[in-house]
Amino acid sequence: MTELSLIGHIAELRRRLLLSFLSVALGMGIVYALYDHLVTFFMAPFLGNGHPLVIHSLLEGFITRFKFSVIGGIIVSLPVHLFHLVRFVFPGLSNKERQLIGWALAGSLGLALLSIWFGYHYFIPFVVRSLLTSEFVPSGVSLMLNYEQSVFYVLNFLLWGILTFQLPVLLEILLVLNI
Repeated sequence: MTELSLIGHIAELRRRLLLSFLSVALGMGIVYALYDHLVTFFMAPFLGNGHPLVIHSLLEGFITRFKFSVIGGIIVSLPVHLFHLVRFVFPGLSNKERQLIGWALAGSLGLALLSIWFGYHYFIPFVVRSLLTSEFVPSGVSLMLNYEQSVFYVLNFLLWGILTFQLPVLLEILLVLNI
């Protein structure tokens, strides 16, 4: 393990940040190319309820695709960011801290996948069915669901679910560090 000067650390950080930004651009391209398949996945909870999704402006389709590609590119490139963060920080950590981070990352990934599966297959359909009942939408009121809002509702819901499922990992790290 070689020791780096301050300029060496800054150069290493710059190189890793550049690679991370390039991975976001590549991820955006991948998500943009797969947009039709991905948006079908995100619209699925709304398609079976008899209420069509509508677009309210001329640019809404383009803006939705662009925003979805940017957010998707960031999400797809998260493993690259995490790799570079770990590679940049690990040389300064003790073996115990490295082991703790390794276990935390593994648990975090497992909980993130579990939250996506649980949220998409159970919780989102339940919420959509519940919010479309006559208890919340009175009879005589027609419902037109917005395309952009519906797609990003599912995406936001899944992202907040992932963050919520990370709380046990965070609490365990704090307990191990006696904080």
